[in-house]
Amino acid sequence: MKIEIRVGNTSTNKRVIFPFEKLDNLDNEKKRMYDFLTNSKDCIIENVDNFLLYTLNNGLMAYIVKDNIKLQSDEYRDDEYHLIPKFNPKIYRVFEIKEDGTEISLQDDKGNIGKNYFNILMGSVMGDYYDCLNFYETSTEAQKLNNSSQPALQQTDVSRSFAFGECVKVLHCFHGHEFEIGEIVCIVGKSDYDDAWLCRNAKGVEWYLHDEEGEVVNCG
Repeated sequence: MKIEIRVGNTSTNKRVIFPFEKLDNLDNEKKRMYDFLTNSKDCIIENVDNFLLYTLNNGLMAYIVKDNIKLQSDEYRDDEYHLIPKFNPKIYRVFEIKEDGTEISLQDDKGNIGKNYFNILMGSVMGDYYDCLNFYETSTEAQKLNNSSQPALQQTDVSRSFAFGECVKVLHCFHGHEFEIGEIVCIVGKSDYDDAWLCRNAKGVEWYLHDEEGEVVNCG
């Protein structure tokens, strides 16, 4: 399995590879990836790894929301959003190539990159970590939350809208969950590792969701 980014007219079959380097400055490395994608013209980018793929997705999302009226207001005039390159989904196309040569587009109808090998793998790896967390009880703070009469999710809210017991409509897959897009799930727990929320669907299947992957809806 491999992932390719096809930029513009690829009829010449020009192929390039991002030259990764180990840099001490993370901002410089991020800038190198943005610059590489920006300067890639009419070519196929091979050997795409998860970092370059997620960097591209940032630029695709930046393009998709560029006409949002909020971004024209004084409140967001200096927002870091304006520093992100804008990648037109009609020019930047992403495909997963299976071992048998089958090609699958990884973009939804708006151009966002959805479910792919990297986030499925990460979801599986993090699933093992979350399983281990069920038995990790050495933190004094964790003990306080466990002994509290209120669910931990209602004590320290790291989310804009998600909370324990809320119903969520699944809109995207950025981090490897396997819920169906459009499915309604219920928040039943909270990750101790990051800002992910443990959700369960009507069949009892559980996966972690992040804020950007869904929206709270009326449970009725």
